[in-house]
Amino acid sequence: MNYILYKIYYGEKLVYVGRTKQELKNRLRGHFFGNNAMTKKIDIFQTTKIEYCVCDSEADMNLMEIYLICKYKPCINKDDVPKDDLTIYLPEPRFYPYWDKIIDKWKEKQIEEMIDTFPLDYTFEDDFYF
Repeated sequence: MNYILYKIYYGEKLVYVGRTKQELKNRLRGHFFGNNAMTKKIDIFQTTKIEYCVCDSEADMNLMEIYLICKYKPCINKDDVPKDDLTIYLPEPRFYPYWDKIIDKWKEKQIEEMIDTFPLDYTFEDDFYF
């Protein structure tokens, strides 16, 4: 069983810390395209970096996720951020870069869908007044 922690960035800003027991690619697909109310929606076009680490146990994964959310207060993890500050400090695990080629393909697919749904009856002449 995999116990994976992951961090998602917009530019250099950490915006989300998550955990999963499933394959990371499948979990990310849920964030980028899912309609599940339990999954936080992440903007695939703003995502610039994803990092991950593998934990030894589910308990370690759960504890470290809460710790990192409390420490960094990522803006998308609004539901999980406590009102007070940490009083303990844990050694942070080593994270590795993750960027599967599939993410670039997902971005291309989203762009194609946006182009395909662009209204065909729109003309630029409608915007000009002389």
